[in-house]
Amino acid sequence: MWRLEAMAKENRSPKDGLPGRSTSPHPATIQPKERPRQAAPTRTPHPATVLQRQNPPSLAAKMPHAATVAQPKARHAARGIPPEALVALRKACGVIQAASNGPFDPYRPMSFFRDETTSNIRGRNDSGVVFGGTVQRPARSFAGEEAAQFLRHLSTYFFYYANHFLAKGDAEVEAMYTNDRILISANNPKTMEQLYQQLVKEPTLLDAIRTIPSTSSDRRGARVVDRFQDEMMSPDLTEDVQFLAQSLAMVPVRESVEQITIRNAVPKTDVLVEPHYREKLILVSGLGVHAEQKLLLVLTKSRLPKTTPVLIRGKKRPCFGCWLCLYFVADVMGYNLNYNTRPGKSWTNSIDGLKAIIDRALDIDVPKQLMRAWGDKVIRQYEANKIRSHVSTVYGTGAEDPGFDSESDDDLDSYS
Repeated sequence: MWRLEAMAKENRSPKDGLPGRSTSPHPATIQPKERPRQAAPTRTPHPATVLQRQNPPSLAAKMPHAATVAQPKARHAARGIPPEALVALRKACGVIQAASNGPFDPYRPMSFFRDETTSNIRGRNDSGVVFGGTVQRPARSFAGEEAAQFLRHLSTYFFYYANHFLAKGDAEVEAMYTNDRILISANNPKTMEQLYQQLVKEPTLLDAIRTIPSTSSDRRGARVVDRFQDEMMSPDLTEDVQFLAQSLAMVPVRESVEQITIRNAVPKTDVLVEPHYREKLILVSGLGVHAEQKLLLVLTKSRLPKTTPVLIRGKKRPCFGCWLCLYFVADVMGYNLNYNTRPGKSWTNSIDGLKAIIDRALDIDVPKQLMRAWGDKVIRQYEANKIRSHVSTVYGTGAEDPGFDSESDDDLDSYS
């Protein structure tokens, strides 16, 4: 009441507020006056920026920083890929960024060459397809390649031994020597299993090797069988693989020979590093793939260091599909692999065998850039007609097996 009475005396209403209190609006409710905007200062671009805008670099010319280049090399080295292999592959294929565009397809080379084989089949597929014409390989010197020559002789002997005693009619036998072990395999998945059952009937390997298997009308095959038997009893040996084979021949078969089976592309055990398999002849059976591909699966599934020398040779030169697998394992996966680099004819089922090798590369994280670059390179080689089908000099005559690898001139001299 006292407040209203005071207001009445001063002739003010309640809305005017108390005496002495300002009626000005609160500062927060006052809208600030709009200030005039100042012009932005003129900025002079850096000279390097001016040059870059005047001459924009192309995408292909951009190079990665040195630190980003060194890091992948270190990572690949940790995975067992030799740096020199990376350098050689990059030189052969060009800059990795220049590889084919589009999503990465690890099976592209397999699909490409399968389609090329299928489209060039004339008549029955079992006769194979010639790529780029045939190149006849005459007899030549194997000086300096005595170990490879011996594996060819060993493969040829067991090829005829298996076909004679087992009546298998197998198409090929291949041998691999590495880490004090000799492995042999055949195309047929059961040939080596049945060969083992035949060999254990003999006291020693030498007793089996003294047997002369039938080579039918194949005169070259007969010469190689004779040569192998002489080597197994010769005192004049020069190669470690020869010494190993000769020493195994003197031991009871059950102590010198082992047999393993590959199932689902996985060997039963790591025979290349397990001590039990050291200084043994190992027969590899299973899977309906070519002999070389079985041996490569044993190799790539093993803990064997990639720097360990690996030698593969057979009675015949590798067909195109097996050559692709050998090429991939050596160039992309980085194994120290010695193999015949001159392919024969092409078969679709052999090319399909590359899938298991590529799957293994993906499992161990082989760089996709390497796989893509290799696929691009080998396809370019084919399109440039640099891949040819190599055959023996009797190809087309019916005189002997045309799939034979190149004959040795000293075989001709000794067994004319």
